[in-house]
Amino acid sequence: MAWLSKLKEIVTKCREEDLILKERRRAPRISCFIEAAFSVGEYTFEGTIIALEATGLRLLSPVKLSRGDILTVKALTLPDETEGEGRHTVLLKAEIVWCRQKRGFPLFYAGAMFLEDEETIRNTWVYKELSRHGVASTGDAGRRRTVRVTSSLPVQVVLEKRKWLTGVAIDLSLGGIKMNLIRDPGIDKEVTLRIGPYKNLALMECRGIIKRSAYNKKTEDYTLGVEFINFEDTQVKQVGNYIMALLREARI
Repeated sequence: MAWLSKLKEIVTKCREEDLILKERRRAPRISCFIEAAFSVGEYTFEGTIIALEATGLRLLSPVKLSRGDILTVKALTLPDETEGEGRHTVLLKAEIVWCRQKRGFPLFYAGAMFLEDEETIRNTWVYKELSRHGVASTGDAGRRRTVRVTSSLPVQVVLEKRKWLTGVAIDLSLGGIKMNLIRDPGIDKEVTLRIGPYKNLALMECRGIIKRSAYNKKTEDYTLGVEFINFEDTQVKQVGNYIMALLREARI
């Protein structure tokens, strides 16, 4: 029956989204009052960060935001105790996961998850502010997690003009990919990745840096861990679409 099929589709999508939220939000939170500048695309506005954790933040905004919006965050006011590199200057990116209006006011509460990896967060005011309150991320309690899905996506690693290697992406996350490649381009090598296409999703091109490499004796190839870099908003959404499509395929 058509309605039963549609209901199953909706339930499956909700389960996938719940999985993403549970995986990416497992850290202690502090209440705060930090004025910040935000931007979505070319639109910029000021608001207040009212809660903070290693994986994301909650804000009070004069602008209604939509789930999936990619937000650029710059802190404007921080206590004097929050010192160090990146105190004000680092721009962080976060994805809106919910937004609702404050009752009786033309303001909106919103929750967002950081898109940067843990090491990047550690070098910003976020980690220093959490440390000041005694709840900085340590071990699994504060580690930012991203959903990682298995795959067998075709991938090209472009080394130079007209020079590339062909391999298989064996898992994918918002932070990067793990892939098998016949050759090892080298640790810390920056490369261009062409991933896909997959079903109705177009070929995805992005930049990455090789962080890990291991030789496989049985298959005589290399397993590489590649971290995405210089991500644009459209690329984040592309990777998210790939992840959701792979989750649906796996029927999680």
